[in-house]
Amino acid sequence: AGGSSGWVSSNGFVSLATTSDQVGIGATSSSAKLFVQSTTAATTTALFQGLGGQTANLLTIASSTGTTVFSVSPTGATLIQPSVNTASALRVLNASGGGVFGVDTSNTRVGVGTTTPLQTLSVIDTTGTIARFQSTAASAVVEVVRDDIVGGGSSNTARVTFGTTNDGTALWSVGTDFGSAGGTDFVFVNGGAARLLIKATT
Repeated sequence: AGGSSGWVSSNGFVSLATTSDQVGIGATSSSAKLFVQSTTAATTTALFQGLGGQTANLLTIASSTGTTVFSVSPTGATLIQPSVNTASALRVLNASGGGVFGVDTSNTRVGVGTTTPLQTLSVIDTTGTIARFQSTAASAVVEVVRDDIVGGGSSNTARVTFGTTNDGTALWSVGTDFGSAGGTDFVFVNGGAARLLIKATT
C-alpha cells in the first residue's frame, strides 16, 4: 500500500490517493473524473466485454442514491429508468438540434419528430407524409381496438376518429358494433349518429 504513485491499494481495491484527483487515459489532462481519449484513429476508445455465462450487467449507471438509471445486460438488453419521472427522459436530436425522438415518463408519452409529445404517441413531420404502414402478411396493417371489447361486445366508442371539433365531438369516425346494431357493423359516424351503416346481419 502507498500513495506516492497517486494510487492506494487495499484489500484488492485500488483507489486514488487524493480523492479530488482525476484520471486520464490516453491524455495528460482530464475534463472529467474519468477521461478516456483515443491516441490513434483506428483504436476503439472503450470496450466492455462480458464473460461467457455472465449474468451481471455489462454496464450499470446509478444515481447518487445507488438506484440504477441505465444498464446494459450481457445480451445487450438496455434499461433506461429515471430516478424521477421527467418530460425529457430520453431525447434524440439531429445535427441541427431538431427533435427526432423523445420519451416523456411523467405523462407516458412518446414523440417521433418531436421531443415534446402532446399525446401518448405524437408524430410530427414538416416535409411530407407523416407515416406509412405496410405489411407483407395477410392480416390487417393497422388495427385500433378498445381493450374492453376485444373478442366481441357492443360499444359505439370502439372506433377510429378522423378529426374532432373543439369540444371533442368526432367529425367522422369508422367503428364497429354501433349501439344496438349488433354484429360487427361497419359504420361512418358524424356527431354521434350513424350516417352510413353496413350491417353484419339483416
